[in-house]
Amino acid sequence: MHSRRFNLIAPTLAVIALSVLALSTSRLQAADVLVADRLSNSVYRYSQTGTLLNTVVTDNANINQATGLSLSPDLQHLYVSSFNNARVMRYDYNAATGTATNGVIFADGSDGLANPSQILFSDDSQTIYVSNLGGTGVARFNLDGTLAGAPVAFPAPINAEHFQFSGLALHPNGDLLVGDFQSFPSGTHGAIGRVDPPAADLSYFVNPSTSLNGASGLLVHDNYLYVTGMFAGTIRRFNLSDGSADSTFGVAGLAFPQGLMLAPDGNGFIAGILGFANGLGHMAHYDFNGALIGDGVFATPGGGGFTEPTAFVTVPNQAVEPIPGDFNGDQLVNAADLGIWRVNFGNSSGSATVAMGDADGNGRIDGADFLVWQRHFTPAAAAPLSQAVPEPHALVLVSLAGLGLRRFIRRRERVRLQRSHGSRRALVG
Repeated sequence: MHSRRFNLIAPTLAVIALSVLALSTSRLQAADVLVADRLSNSVYRYSQTGTLLNTVVTDNANINQATGLSLSPDLQHLYVSSFNNARVMRYDYNAATGTATNGVIFADGSDGLANPSQILFSDDSQTIYVSNLGGTGVARFNLDGTLAGAPVAFPAPINAEHFQFSGLALHPNGDLLVGDFQSFPSGTHGAIGRVDPPAADLSYFVNPSTSLNGASGLLVHDNYLYVTGMFAGTIRRFNLSDGSADSTFGVAGLAFPQGLMLAPDGNGFIAGILGFANGLGHMAHYDFNGALIGDGVFATPGGGGFTEPTAFVTVPNQAVEPIPGDFNGDQLVNAADLGIWRVNFGNSSGSATVAMGDADGNGRIDGADFLVWQRHFTPAAAAPLSQAVPEPHALVLVSLAGLGLRRFIRRRERVRLQRSHGSRRALVG
């Protein structure tokens, strides 16, 4: 048993209630995506549109091939599994800056870890599951790092062939679903096991199949379980009611698909494609029927970010106060927002939205909305709006924009009056 233990306090109902109240007066900030890269022993942060934001942590001293990733439900701690040295590291996570610090060993080989893979919190957030590819089952931990029961595994005689575990997910009824990575020694089949905690013996939810060889990523959505077959090059879908395969769904020919998760904007899901060589993979974007969305790419390697998208997790949306004049929701009031307003200027439908440039909520896009934008214009992205003082060139830009607006409005008004007079003359004639 590992000697280092942790004293974690669960959030109180009062804090949860305050959070719910805050959501009623705030809007949700776009979710971030954290991506673990086993090749660099790092975790990177991306926006919900797949843009690299920053490096969350690089820890070559403690991580040797990062293969799993999870955030505590209160977003205070980041857990990273380290494959080659049989560790799970725990870091303090700062959701505002997207950085992880103060890493400590949460669990290691003395706790039964052997080539740890995926990490998952239980429904009640009190148990941490860690799957192991090294034959020691799925370990169960309390929040303080003590063992929470015997490892989850198949009973004899199944365990002689099926003992390498990878992906983890929760069935809507609370059962734990476990990816049985590959049969041994044949190396030809994968399967999905299930168990009703606190029981420890797995049974088959999806029977062994060559289409699941290398069963890795598990994703539950609506009435289905989505599963990647890393060595089969597939993504399959199964009915949650009975584990039967959905014959209408099938993605094949992929270059080592691994992780799965819901897309951060809720539109479809993300699949980690490792690629046939280092640096040739990407994060693919599919709809729930298996069709690629757009160009099919959520994020690509390089540019200071991941080389291989080994594992990933979405940082849940956080409530932030809306800023008047911020039409694109990036917490800045700048030229991008002015461009949105200009495109939609003159919309008097009564159903215009903030995203279209309606700053005062009257359903129209007019000069009053520009004035709101002007008052909250952000001259420097790094300066808080409450402290921002426009620099001379920024003031000139705003003044010019205001001058252009007035000319634009006057021109529109002249055209409207000319058309009105022309219509009256036609009626008189």
